[in-house]
Amino acid sequence: MVRVKQQNYVSALTAPSLPARFADVVLGINGLQPYQEFHTNPSFKTLKNGARRNKAKKPPYLVSEIQKAYGADGLAQTGAGQTIGILIDRFPKDSDMAAFWKANNVPQSLSNIEKVRVVKKIPVKPQGEESLDAQWTSGMAPNAKIRIYASGNLSFTNIDKSLQKSSTISRPNQILSSFPLA
Repeated sequence: MVRVKQQNYVSALTAPSLPARFADVVLGINGLQPYQEFHTNPSFKTLKNGARRNKAKKPPYLVSEIQKAYGADGLAQTGAGQTIGILIDRFPKDSDMAAFWKANNVPQSLSNIEKVRVVKKIPVKPQGEESLDAQWTSGMAPNAKIRIYASGNLSFTNIDKSLQKSSTISRPNQILSSFPLA
């Protein structure tokens, strides 16, 4: 038993294991440390409508600059036929998404973004990370379907619920999650 934030949790003391005969059918064992929690970076600022960079190769960077930096400019791949899942605690603001696309000349629309509510209560106030993930994913792969799984908070239990939800709703081709442990 582990006590965190005035709550008791059952905790595994050693790493889980299974007999080798299950190796082909078990993808993972999750949720054994439900007291750990991810946190977003609240100091991140999203690109606001009308924001322009002053000099090339200086922040805020454009999608085209990042593609060029990684040698991905001029590629024929646009994400067409792909679905990218994003696991995060809340949904990005539609206006942040539209402003990012406009500033980057990305031919993208909100109809390409599907929002999946994993739990009933989702925080409304954006913190930035959710916008960052969705903006750059949709900017780099403008023809991919983006499915955002909002977990309400970043507890392991709710992240596990997001993973379970993503495996039951026409599985994404890729899953993105970017949140640090605090």
